[in-house]
Amino acid sequence: MRVMTPPKWLLEPSESKIRRAGRYIGMKGLDQHDIDFVLDTLAFASGAKTSIFLKEREREIADFIERFPLDRVPGRSNMMKAVRALKLYKAAKHYIEVYERYYLDIVVYLIGLMELPPIDAQGMALLLRLAGGDEDGEDNQTQMAMEIAASQGIDLKKMLEIARQLDETDAFQSPQGELTPDPNGEDIRVRSIKEMSELPRISQQSWGLPDSLLMYKAFTGDLDVRDPVTRHDKKQLLYMLVDGTGSMEGDPVSRAVGVAINALERVIKGEAEVYLRFFDGELREQEYHADTPEAARELLQVVTDPENYQGSWTRFIEPLRTASERVNDLVREGKFRFPEIVMVTDGAAQIPDVTDLNGTKLNAVQVGPRLVEGLAKLAEASGGVNIDATERSDN
Repeated sequence: MRVMTPPKWLLEPSESKIRRAGRYIGMKGLDQHDIDFVLDTLAFASGAKTSIFLKEREREIADFIERFPLDRVPGRSNMMKAVRALKLYKAAKHYIEVYERYYLDIVVYLIGLMELPPIDAQGMALLLRLAGGDEDGEDNQTQMAMEIAASQGIDLKKMLEIARQLDETDAFQSPQGELTPDPNGEDIRVRSIKEMSELPRISQQSWGLPDSLLMYKAFTGDLDVRDPVTRHDKKQLLYMLVDGTGSMEGDPVSRAVGVAINALERVIKGEAEVYLRFFDGELREQEYHADTPEAARELLQVVTDPENYQGSWTRFIEPLRTASERVNDLVREGKFRFPEIVMVTDGAAQIPDVTDLNGTKLNAVQVGPRLVEGLAKLAEASGGVNIDATERSDN
């Protein structure tokens, strides 16, 4: 149910546009309540009034929308900002009462507005839950966050910053499974209307529009049609290479943990599997693998272990070439799609040619004192992204 009464002049975005925006920041399967939340957030930003007769849950949603600082959220459009507001709300809704004294400060911190005041260990756990958006059960990021906070002096601020940076890019975006039209399918694909004969399959909400506006939206393709489909999923393959040299100690390791959290979130959701190897002058033999929440938690402990950061010098060519060959071997087994190499390094070395990647996308996360332009260009040439988390970018 909508909690805001939008102005009559307001043209609201279609469901398909909102779902696309959600997928862009890693939110799949938005239901009607989620769509209504985004529409209500946009309506309030346009001067809508809160409905008078609301139930307790609806009042809670309206309170969040009314006090949420939407104008300060990063995003090219109000719709993208509203979808990010939904992500934060879904992550924190069970904790509003318990953590009321921290709640708005935490939200503000996560969208980069101000420093977070000192909080206790439970507050730190909530911070990471908000950043990751996991809510369910014991096997979640809260438990992992508590383990991290108690481990090797990880800087939570640096860790959260890099995790949020990755959310703003196309890196690690969970692939959509192949969809096959199926009258008995349990999934629904929402798309724009193509012809008038599809009017019976538009949403119930659209039928409430005035006839003239309904026909206008139909002719311009601005109505959503719902198709029953069956989804055939393969998991995404994320192959992490983490610089294991001694210079990674401190902030670089905190950022490496942030990258790992972002990747392992996909494992917890059942969307990806993560393989991880450390490198220095060469790619180390030990290969770690996370395909379950339990394995993801264990792998996170591996990334925080200082014993893995004892190398003395860095090379890029051999580790990347060997990793790309291993990725191709895994893909040929038939259970993975959309493979990506994720390299976290604070070093500089000779840059390989893009052909050495054997067609695999490379995402480079640079956490050293200065940006290595050649590595950034290599990542972009492969179709991946370069994340500048260097000391220079902090200034």
